[in-house]
Amino acid sequence: MSDELRLKKTAVGAFRRRWRKIVKDITEGRRNYVDERYPCFEADTPSRQRKLAERFYGIEHAKKMAALSNEQIEENLSCYMPKAIEYALKENDDEPKEQEAFMKRLVSSEYVIFDSHSDGWFDEYDDDAAVSEYPSTVAYDDWYERSVGTSLYSFSTSILMKSTGEPFTRQEIAWLKRSIQNNIDKNDISALWWFALKPMDKNRIWIRIHEYADRKQYVEEFLGETAGMTESQLRELIRRMLEYLNEHKKLRRRLGAFKNCDTMNRHDLLCLVGSFIISGIEKDFLYDWDIRAIEGMMLDITGRYDKDYHYG
Repeated sequence: MSDELRLKKTAVGAFRRRWRKIVKDITEGRRNYVDERYPCFEADTPSRQRKLAERFYGIEHAKKMAALSNEQIEENLSCYMPKAIEYALKENDDEPKEQEAFMKRLVSSEYVIFDSHSDGWFDEYDDDAAVSEYPSTVAYDDWYERSVGTSLYSFSTSILMKSTGEPFTRQEIAWLKRSIQNNIDKNDISALWWFALKPMDKNRIWIRIHEYADRKQYVEEFLGETAGMTESQLRELIRRMLEYLNEHKKLRRRLGAFKNCDTMNRHDLLCLVGSFIISGIEKDFLYDWDIRAIEGMMLDITGRYDKDYHYG
């Protein structure tokens, strides 16, 4: 038997045994998988994480997974199994027990993830891609630690899949977007970053997280968004900026640039906001957290959530 066939059989057998055990545990009241595992699901609130866990570990879904034939399991897992086997053999050369343990961990998780530091699109055959269960069992394994939280790279690219190989719904994709944003901002509200996310197909999500080395580019991208603000929205943005920046004594002298803003028209207000912020980053009197705070004001005023005007 080839190594590839051995690991494929290992994964399929582990998948079937796992879901049959889950069905038995739920039926006999041995374990509450929803309570145990809901924090592992990708959504922006605990209640939404719990909803995903209820779908995944609900008895009907568990029975459906447990009833799959070997061929059906193999087909479902085909979105990640070829690359996972290749990775297991490469990373655990001449260690068959470690290879098999790795495959078992993948099918026993909520998600499987491919990670690469290639700057752009990649597929499952990217030579640089690492394969792991997600979240893993390490103390800290989240989007922040995989991207902005590491000083080694300015970007990370991933493919996320369910361990069952099932499709993502539109709702799940929307919650995943918000989960990524909330996780990174919660860990570092001053980080100048953004991400792109889109389905490669029905069961694979491509994610690229980028941290800006060029502060000016980040600012210019969000200032481009202010061009769509009305005069009243710009006045409200300036009011909030002045209220926020006036708390910093060292900045009060610079706020004199706004002394005539009450008589300015929309075009002049737009130019004033842009020139002040650009000057702030060029002369280093505005820090990253100030830039993020001002951007947050703009988003709150315009009612936007998705910062898709950033493109990295």
